[in-house]
Amino acid sequence: MSAQRFFVTGLPSSRIAWLSALLSTGPSICFNQPSLRMVDVRDLERIYTSEFYHYVGVADSSLGFFIDRILDQFSPRTVIVERQLDDVEHTLAGWGLPASNYCELLKDKLEAAFTHPLAMRVPFEALDDWRWAQQIHAHLVPGLNFDETRFYEFVKLQIDTDPYKVTVVASEGKEYLANVMREIYPMIRFRKNNVVQVH
Repeated sequence: MSAQRFFVTGLPSSRIAWLSALLSTGPSICFNQPSLRMVDVRDLERIYTSEFYHYVGVADSSLGFFIDRILDQFSPRTVIVERQLDDVEHTLAGWGLPASNYCELLKDKLEAAFTHPLAMRVPFEALDDWRWAQQIHAHLVPGLNFDETRFYEFVKLQIDTDPYKVTVVASEGKEYLANVMREIYPMIRFRKNNVVQVH
């Protein structure tokens, strides 16, 4: 039997990497930010295919731009971490990054998927609550036992990544960035009147 698939996404700095680590245990594995090594969204087929793990997940904020295609093509159970745009932009501003276009465009894409039957919205502030974590666990990896003790150990961890800086700033303009984000960068730069559509 091939693995059952799940997907975790949200705005940058929304503890996506933390959830990826929490969900990687026993028969479940979750790959964090595979978009950095992808050429096309179709590469997810290879990542999602496993006969060793019962559940295979992908946690990636950048792939949120393609959430409609991912839900349509791969049908993963999905969690969207919902964080206030102002909070995210404040965090990114602390890194000296002008992120508003990136975040606004991504927010629009995520909100469009809120009502999808496979998607579950989770408030960013709820991630430290074991009851919310249990619901996330049950949604993404149904049938696996939720380990509350392990969850509280994870609450102590500061697992953080810098996906915007890595994918948009540090890599922009380099030849190897012929990946899934090549269509997004022009939209980030030239976004006007909140009407850009990502297909």
